[in-house]
Amino acid sequence: MPASSNMRCLNFDVVKDPVPRFDKDIPTTLTLTIGREGKIELRAWDDNCLDSVHIDLAANSIMPPGAVLDAQAAVSKGFVDQTRRSCTSVMRTMRWTPSMKMGGFEGQTCFTARDTGGSPSCGAEAVAHTSLHCVKFKVERCKYALQKDQQLQEISALFGIDWMRLWSLNQNIKHPDYVVYNEQVVSVGHLYKVVPNERMDHVSQRLGMSVQQMRDLNYDIASNDAVLQPGQELCVVPNSCKGLKDTFYTGMVYKDDKFYAASDWPVVAPSETAGGEGVPSTGNGEEVCENKGYAEAKCLSLGCCQWDPTTDDVGACWSGVGDSACASGASGK
Repeated sequence: MPASSNMRCLNFDVVKDPVPRFDKDIPTTLTLTIGREGKIELRAWDDNCLDSVHIDLAANSIMPPGAVLDAQAAVSKGFVDQTRRSCTSVMRTMRWTPSMKMGGFEGQTCFTARDTGGSPSCGAEAVAHTSLHCVKFKVERCKYALQKDQQLQEISALFGIDWMRLWSLNQNIKHPDYVVYNEQVVSVGHLYKVVPNERMDHVSQRLGMSVQQMRDLNYDIASNDAVLQPGQELCVVPNSCKGLKDTFYTGMVYKDDKFYAASDWPVVAPSETAGGEGVPSTGNGEEVCENKGYAEAKCLSLGCCQWDPTTDDVGACWSGVGDSACASGASGK
């Protein structure tokens, strides 16, 4: 009988080229502090060892102002998901230290992990695959990370405030000229919650701040057409020497997201009005407040009126309750 060898069989399992994956512990949100570097380590891999993976910024996505993306490097450690193939593992790090005017910044940046679709020998049949990972960034308002050998006088100059107010905001600092560095974060202002119908110029005038200082401390209202929204938080630095002693809201009641005139609001007698003109004891806000030629102090004393310093460059008195009754209507625009 002729000699023969035993038969051997091979089973071939053809699978699709896998999609590259980002490591599962990469955060999707990151809160940063002005003056302190924050970083995102972007790690990705592909189960196909004939592939190569590249991490990059996603199309139409931008990084925060001043952020940098380090060069890519091959890695074999630091992955949470231990099922990864280290033959294709790579990492890129995005670093960002928010600058002085970035308080209140919020944004999102997306990254892609893209493979080559297999071995270069696949030629035109190779189809690249892409995974997406997005990170939302937020910068704290009114907070600054102290730098080594930095004193309060230097910090106050950076934010345009005086060192005494800065010191009063940080009671844990016992001496203004001697700060022991311990990576601490200092407060550079107060958080202010916007109520309905408030405007940026009115808030800044009330607190004795310039509009530009308000914008410098709050990145999200840096544009000239920024509109304040009820519930929005702002970083403010009140100046008691320049702020208003009394405002439109003095003596009013805040309830159900609206301001109301106090029920016992005094009626202004005709003899007390500017220029000898009488103020109606009844009537709507427009009749009482507008086109009377009132000065700012008189306007604000009427209770249902508000002062707009921007009108005709000299200011004008307007109804704060629209055409509602002056004595008890809810405030308007």
